[in-house]
Amino acid sequence: TLSGVSLLAVPAEIYYYGTLYMFISVAAIVMCLAVNFIFLPVFWKLQLTTIFEYLEIRFAKSIRILASFLFTIANLLLLPLIIYGPSLAFNQVTGFNLHIIAVGMSLLCIFYTTIGGLKAVVWTDTLQLSITLCTLAFVFIMGTISVGGFGSILQKAELGDRIEFFKLNADPTIRNTFWTVLIGSAFVWTALVGINPAMAQRLIAVPSLRNAK
Repeated sequence: TLSGVSLLAVPAEIYYYGTLYMFISVAAIVMCLAVNFIFLPVFWKLQLTTIFEYLEIRFAKSIRILASFLFTIANLLLLPLIIYGPSLAFNQVTGFNLHIIAVGMSLLCIFYTTIGGLKAVVWTDTLQLSITLCTLAFVFIMGTISVGGFGSILQKAELGDRIEFFKLNADPTIRNTFWTVLIGSAFVWTALVGINPAMAQRLIAVPSLRNAK
């Protein structure tokens, strides 16, 4: 899935700090391949219900409980931010009360997840991604036309020093370099795709390993 926070934050990141952040996509592709050939076969062979079961099998029940607790705390801190981003955007466009929007979105998600279970989550994810991709394509086309074409976009980006792809400086104190983006995002994508309980649950729920891949 693609969260509203990502849709708001990534364009702003590239606008302010340059195109180097795009290398996060390279790390995503590499880590998806790693999940396919390293993580997924193990999870599928064990027929786990949750990712935390693996921790109990591999280590101990106490490790499973600790990981479950930390994951719950992390999500309790993260979910309000994920809800706040789209709610704020909707508030700015429509003028509706921010708190009402946030509560409404939360109740809607709770309702369809409770009624439909994992199948409802998968279908809404599919619908959301389809709408998101169509909207992004529309915005890209209209935005490109409005500024005079793709060449004009590149020219303005270059004048603003935003086009930078191979800043090979290894200094970790610099905000974005080729190495920090590539290596750092590899760990991020491993957490998001490889060992994320929500993602693993989706992958394990399909009929076969081939479908999961």
